[in-house]
Amino acid sequence: MQANTGYFFFGGAYPTTNFIVRYGEKPFIDNPYGSKVTLSYGVAVQIQRITKKYVVLGFQLGTELLRSRVMINDIGSVSVDLKDAAKGRGVLSMGHLNLYPHIGRRFLLHFSTIDLTVGSEIGLTMSSWERGTAKDKALKLTYITDYKISEPDINLSTRSALTESGEDGDFR
Repeated sequence: MQANTGYFFFGGAYPTTNFIVRYGEKPFIDNPYGSKVTLSYGVAVQIQRITKKYVVLGFQLGTELLRSRVMINDIGSVSVDLKDAAKGRGVLSMGHLNLYPHIGRRFLLHFSTIDLTVGSEIGLTMSSWERGTAKDKALKLTYITDYKISEPDINLSTRSALTESGEDGDFR
């Protein structure tokens, strides 16, 4: 069993300003995929076998909550091309169930062992939502968003891991 934590954010081309779009009674952030890092965490269980030639064969099942943050600079409308200056932030949270079948190699070192593994991570997005708050600088109105982004989806990626353990394979 393992617990993990780390920082997560979206990279790539990203707009410099983001704004809450008022859509009827349900405001939402038009681009919640933030480039600001936010703490994320998860838990997993893993089984693996080490062969006589130090080949690692394993499978990991886990769940994680990935979050990214976006700064809100403007408030606008869907129907009218007007924007008001605002200040706020939003957080996109995504809950995943992950499967990680992997293969690798165990390296024996003095007083330690190192497992280097690689495999395909299959992530099932169980939930995805954004929450945010922004205050209109001119009108002094506060807008709160709480919006479900998507239905379940599957994400495939390549994953590698480096694990250090004690001389006899027990974690230190």
